[in-house]
Amino acid sequence: MKNQERLRQNWNREGSRGAVREGSALLQGIVYCGVCGESMNVQHRAATEKRSSGYICQRGYQHGDVSICQSMTAPPVDAVVAQAFLEAASPASLMVATRVLDQIEENLAAQRRQREMQLEQARYEARLAQRQYDAADPENRLVTAELEKRWNDKLERVTQLEKAYTQAEQDAQWQLSAEERAAIARLSHDLPAIWNAGTTTNQDRKRLLRMAIESVQLDGITVASQIEVQIRWRSGTVTRHVVNRPVPGEWSLKTPTAAVTQIHRLAEEYSYDEIAEELNKKGLRTAFGHCFTPQSVGYICRRDGINQRKGQRKSEPHGIDFRKS
Repeated sequence: MKNQERLRQNWNREGSRGAVREGSALLQGIVYCGVCGESMNVQHRAATEKRSSGYICQRGYQHGDVSICQSMTAPPVDAVVAQAFLEAASPASLMVATRVLDQIEENLAAQRRQREMQLEQARYEARLAQRQYDAADPENRLVTAELEKRWNDKLERVTQLEKAYTQAEQDAQWQLSAEERAAIARLSHDLPAIWNAGTTTNQDRKRLLRMAIESVQLDGITVASQIEVQIRWRSGTVTRHVVNRPVPGEWSLKTPTAAVTQIHRLAEEYSYDEIAEELNKKGLRTAFGHCFTPQSVGYICRRDGINQRKGQRKSEPHGIDFRKS
């Protein structure tokens, strides 16, 4: 049944999340319109476009409405959701959560004991009814019929309690072991680093969000300059956040500042090939998430008015020695 549900969700149709994709919009498949309640589509941008992906609700337009419900740029919304996710998984939050789990486990233990006592009492009453039936005079049919009915009622009560007890035990199998608690504590410290690591793909980040978040509802109509973000967590809790709509160009794709700084520092001494190689070794990427090439390094140098030194070396077999930089 779990495999069938996963297949249904991976099938990209209405009512399903769809499989996680490579795109940069992190809420793909779990984002909904706060105006009409329909799922929102992702507007992907081509690599040549210097604009970010966005979320758009066009279901009404597809069914004859004169316009779409709403649309917004994805990065500011993704940023506030990612921050909420990391805060929810922070050590302090998880400490509170484990305390809550301890209280829940204590309550479950008390409920288990109560169910055991009810079941024990029902079995005793069933045995008592059986003894009363066995002690009755078989010739007195009215009495034996009544005693037999009481006995059957007690047996049915025992069966119902046994089923309820078994179901309750199955529902309570989510308890955390000491090893799992320790693993969660370690992950809470490492998660921000994992999230921001260059080796973590957008697909990985989407899977992490889906583990904790059921859906995200966006409303950018009530206040024109803001977007209301409602996160429905898998625990059933709903949190509300507000993010300002970006001004034009605020979330356009830009080369990371760290990469630009390195290019400025090395451009007058090393070749474009050498600079690109060093940037790639450090895991830095272009505005589009690609590896640096001599052409992309040269573009930034020309754009910022930085000229290479004349007679510059064109290659360095053993890499760059930055100790003198």
